[in-house]
Amino acid sequence: MSYNICSSAAIILKAGKNADPVLVDEANTAQSMARICDWSEALVCTLTHKDWVTASASIVTAFYPVLEDVVSDIAAKKIINYNLNAWTLGTAQTKLDVLTDDIRQKIDAINNQGFDDKMITP
Repeated sequence: MSYNICSSAAIILKAGKNADPVLVDEANTAQSMARICDWSEALVCTLTHKDWVTASASIVTAFYPVLEDVVSDIAAKKIINYNLNAWTLGTAQTKLDVLTDDIRQKIDAINNQGFDDKMITP
C-alpha cells in the first residue's frame, strides 16, 4: 500500500527541517516512512468512507494534489508527535494546530455530498 497517494518527500516537507532523523533519514525512510504513509492513507480512506488507494489510478488529475496534501498533513503530524522535543514547545504546537485545521478542512471538503463523484474518472 505504501506511497500510493503521497510521497515521502511531501511528508518530510510538511514535517519540517527539525523532523527526527530516526524517521526521515535516508537509511530509515524505507521502513518508517512507508509505515507512516500507509497509516495516513488508511486514515483518509476511513474518514472519507472511500478507498482512494484502490481508486488511485482513477482519481482525476486536478483532485490528486488535495489527497496528497491531506495524507502528507496526517503523516507530518505523526512525525512531529514522534519527537516533540525537536521543536520548541510553541513551535511544535503551532505546527500541529495548523496541520489539524488543514486536515479538517480537506476532509470536510472531500466528504461534501456529491463531491467525491467528481474526483473519480468514470
